[in-house]
Formats: sequence, C-alpha cells, structure tokens
Amino acid sequence: MFIIKNKAFTFRVLPPFIIGHLLLLFQKTDVGGAKRDATVGHLPLIEFIANNHHLPLPGDYHVANVPLWHFLASILYRIGNNAVPITIFQLVIAVTTLLMLDSILKHYVSDSTSILLVCAVAINSYFISSSHFPTTDGLAIFSFTLFFFGIHNLLFQPENRKYLVVVNIAITVSALNRQMFVILFAIYAITFFKKKSIYRIFLEVLPSALLVFSGFYLFYVGYCDFFNSDVCWPIRQSRDLVFPVFVNIPVICSLIVLVLFPVLVRREVAARKLISLNVIFIIGIIVLMETYGSKKILSEKEITGGGIYKFRELFGPFSIFFDVISIGLFFVLTSMIFRMFKRESWIYQSLIVIVLSSIFGPYAFQRYFEPYILILGSIFLAINSKNIFSTSKFSVQKWAVFLVSFQILESVASIFIRV
Repeated sequence: MFIIKNKAFTFRVLPPFIIGHLLLLFQKTDVGGAKRDATVGHLPLIEFIANNHHLPLPGDYHVANVPLWHFLASILYRIGNNAVPITIFQLVIAVTTLLMLDSILKHYVSDSTSILLVCAVAINSYFISSSHFPTTDGLAIFSFTLFFFGIHNLLFQPENRKYLVVVNIAITVSALNRQMFVILFAIYAITFFKKKSIYRIFLEVLPSALLVFSGFYLFYVGYCDFFNSDVCWPIRQSRDLVFPVFVNIPVICSLIVLVLFPVLVRREVAARKLISLNVIFIIGIIVLMETYGSKKILSEKEITGGGIYKFRELFGPFSIFFDVISIGLFFVLTSMIFRMFKRESWIYQSLIVIVLSSIFGPYAFQRYFEPYILILGSIFLAINSKNIFSTSKFSVQKWAVFLVSFQILESVASIFIRV
C-alpha cells in the first residue's frame, strides 16, 4: 500500500538512502564523530539502563544529553538484547522524517521538485550517520522535523488543535533529547509573533514548557545535584558554554549561503543603501576577524568534525578569507531576504536562531547542524521558489539537482578523506 501511494518516494528517495548506508561500510572516516560517540558514550549507557533499569552513578554518566533517548533505546535493546531493534527504529524514524519533509514541500512545489529536495537530505552523510549509529542525532532530526511539520499545518489549519499537540510533543522530545532545542520555544514565538498575542503563544506551549522544566529539574537537580556537585558530565561540560565555539559561525554561515545561493544572484539592482550597508558590515567583519576572531579560533581546542571544517583548514593561515567571505555573504543574504521575501520569513529567522545557538559547543561537529540547515533551507526554497527563481539564472529543479550532487560529493569524499 505504501509503495503504491508513494511510488516516487519509494523508487527515488529510498534507493540513494540505502546506498548511503552501504557507503558507511567503506568510509575511512568517522562521519562527524558519530561512530565514536555511539561506541564510547551512547551505546554503553543504553546497555546499562537496559540491564539495570536505572541510570549509572552521576560520575559514570559520560554523555552530554538528557537521557530521554537512552531510556527509549534501552526498551528497544531489551527486545533482542542487542542494538538491532534500535537500528530498525532509527531507520523508521529517518524515513518518517523524509516523508514529513516531502509533505511540507509538496504544498509549494511540484512532486518531482519536492522529491529532489528530499533526496538532498536523504543522502546527506550526517543524516545517514544519524540513522545508522545509536546516538541522539536521529531522534533529534526527527523531532525537529516533526516540530516544523506541526507549525506548517497550524499555519494552514489554525483551528486544528491536534497539530498544537504535535508541536508540544516535538518540543518536549527535542529539548529532553538535546538540550539546545529549547530554542524551539523561541522559534515558535517568532513564527506566531504577528499572528497571535504573546499570552496565547505562552499558553499554547505551556504543556511542553512544564514537561521540559520538570525533565531538566529531575536530571540536573535530582540526579546530577547541579548546585552542589560537578561530577555529572553535562555539568562539567556546561562550563565550556561560557566560551563560545567561534569557528562554528563561518562554517554554518557558509552552509546556509551554499543552500540559498540563488537568492544572492537574483537579477535585481540592489538599493544603494543596502549595498553601502553590506560593504560597511563586511569591512567590520574583516576588522573583527583580524583583531579578535582569528585569534579566538586559533585558541580554541574543541574537537571538530565535518567536511567544511576540513575544507577551511586547507587554507591554513589564510582561513580568515574563508571566514570573512562566509560571514559577509551570510549577512548580504540575510539583508536581501528581509528586504525581498516577506512570505514565511519565520523559516529564515529559524536559521538565524540556529546560527546563534551553534556557538554553544563545546564540540564543533558538522552533523549537529547541517541536516537542520538542509531541511529548513529546502522549505525556504520551496515556499519562495517563484520569487527566488523568477529573475534567477537557475530554476528550482536545477538547484535541487545541484544540492543532490553536492551531497553525493560530500558523502563519497568521506570514503577517501577524514571529515
């Protein structure tokens, strides 16, 4: 039945997704550190909970996340006393993630274009690794997409309360799986700020806020004894949040510029005021990087993982040019979008929230944000496809093909180089 109703998805999305998993067998690299994280931290914790039905002593807790995923995965682990049921579950939610994205995109573009954009996500090496290794990434990407699936439907069916339930579930699962996703509260407020009162927005997300607060309290205060002890790994790690991972900024900006590049080459004459503002900002970026940014990045000792990080490292002492160009073009892109694209600008504002939250590490792994950029970027391209490509040398179909090609290149490259 599924195959009959979703022929295009079944025969154009699933095959490259499966091939991507086969490529993992030949990779010389640990994609973004996912395999190591699973082996060293996540799987041992899952096995411990499965065998003992409770968490280890706080001093023996060696993952950075609130353990919602680990309790869920421990139930699956008990089914066969191995990780196979977990892998099956991860594959199921990965395919569900792609189906939800497809359902959003098809509202704005043709089925064939939607499938191409979904393929770009399906063959992303970090998306594949998240559905292969038992880390928190797979559930994080699923609940993140579920959140935007709920918002998308609320925008078109505001009286359908079931999607408000979906949004609250997505926020709760996201934040109790990866703490940084408390940012979804901010994204929800940004999305409906001009459509609803602040009081109503507060009431709508209050259930998830209470659940997230309760979960954080039980874990950080009840389990980790936050105020009196620092033996819990997440508490020790939180000290590093005082010093942002500055290198994430140019990397994440470069990825957003890459995905949304057609906006930058629209055949329109930009306002003089806008050009002047961009020039001034880029000069400011050069000064910032010369006086602070480059030194800050050189002083950082965070573990990095990802193809863009490795590409940036190739520039050596000239990496400042990569940083300036990436951040500068991101600012130009942002100013153009806010001036030209009023429709559903909350999608791009969500990307900005992700940029700002990405600096809180302490690790700089590309898998932590690239799939999210691809998902949101694809939605933005679909929503604004007519405006973006009406005066562009590209078409949305051709650009989708480029994104697919880039993801194939990135995945294949990981076979030969360490990313």
